Amino acid sequence: MNVDATIWVALISAIIGTLGTKIVDAYIARRVAEKDITIHNLDYKRQEFLSLEKELDEAEDDVDSWKEKYYALKEQNLILKAYIAHLDPDLLLEKDHLAEKKDQQ
Repeated sequence: MNVDATIWVALISAIIGTLGTKIVDAYIARRVAEKDITIHNLDYKRQEFLSLEKELDEAEDDVDSWKEKYYALKEQNLILKAYIAHLDPDLLLEKDHLAEKKDQQ
């Protein structure tokens, strides 16, 4: 092999090697960018999930608080009805009778 052929082979090998390296480097950079985007999206979704979970816990606490208030008032209402019925049974019956008339109208 003469010197000119050796130079051409070396030059072509360098060009092909450089192109191969650039292609592999671009592929790796693209994969790293996709991985970074995926990690960013996962972090965003995790934060969104934690926020919604906190909001749900607060809503459940509110519901529990209102349930307690409701049942306390319901118990108090039953006690008052029993007290009124004990004082004047006719008054309670009259009230129920008026409510039935109102429903019929």
